[in-house]
Amino acid sequence: MTRIYLKNYCVLGKQSGDSITIGPMTAVDCRAQRVPAAYNQVMHISGVYRAPAGANAGNCREGTYDRRQYWAWLVNDDEVLLCTTVFRNS
Repeated sequence: MTRIYLKNYCVLGKQSGDSITIGPMTAVDCRAQRVPAAYNQVMHISGVYRAPAGANAGNCREGTYDRRQYWAWLVNDDEVLLCTTVFRNS
């Protein structure tokens, strides 16, 4: 099974220190006030790209002055770069 990720959707994440793992098959309302006990973050999908060689979170930046914290994963047999940020309900 292959998951299709879409920009501006949200998935569940579990943060421990600076590290975050995602529930790769989860989906959640970005503005959810509560998440299941196995998770503690709502991750906003900021981009879904064809993965360049050596892809990492630095490839997620949307310009020179973009200072947001990104977390990135290679998915779908390392062909897709999934870029996320922690969703801030503002």
